[in-house]
Amino acid sequence: MDLIRIVEYGEHPHPKGLQRVSFAVAQRLEQDFRSLRGRLARRFGGLPVYVGHPDDPDFSGAPGHTDTRAHGWICELRAQPDGLYGLVRWAQSGRELLANANYKFFSPRWLMRGLGEGVFEPVRLLSVGLTNSPNIPGETIANEAPLALGESCVGVCAPISTGGEVRGAEAAPAMTCAANMPEAFSRSRTLALGSRRDSFCRRQAIVDAVHARMGDTGEDFATAWANVKRSRADLF
Repeated sequence: MDLIRIVEYGEHPHPKGLQRVSFAVAQRLEQDFRSLRGRLARRFGGLPVYVGHPDDPDFSGAPGHTDTRAHGWICELRAQPDGLYGLVRWAQSGRELLANANYKFFSPRWLMRGLGEGVFEPVRLLSVGLTNSPNIPGETIANEAPLALGESCVGVCAPISTGGEVRGAEAAPAMTCAANMPEAFSRSRTLALGSRRDSFCRRQAIVDAVHARMGDTGEDFATAWANVKRSRADLF
């Protein structure tokens, strides 16, 4: 299986509004994924990884969004210091797509709730799409077969229907949204690791700066991250 970064924290423009993703939001998405309600919503399976967003009415049937097969299944969500991650069990077709570098980015689709003034935040991840046309440029998927992590999948990662979206009062989503936000990295098995090592060091420097600010100011992670991003452009 592969651990991928689905999205980094920040405020991301989208035609439907500004999407706000913070560490706290990622924690709630992780909790929802693990909850009984979340498991029932996906019938105790994983979340599908498609080519494009064939499950989104706004995209379904359009070029690049016609393949309804799941090429992988997200078996676990993790809120990490630098973004929301997913543990993916790839189907053979998904491994081939990655090995052949057919697609370069990941794009999440989720239920959203409005915060007012055109700002939304995710409340439930529905699926992830492989794409070459991201709204927000990010790191490309490594041109390598996925690296086995030796972890088991929670639940049964088998094909499921994603047509029934939960819209109960607890979730209170305002809309569904294919965020088209890229950010993924898998570990390379080649010797060409220089750029990947540099990227890791840069991320670590950012996290260290955020933690240092939290210690100095008492700010929470999301606030410290935003302030570091604003004041330390050299790190981003």
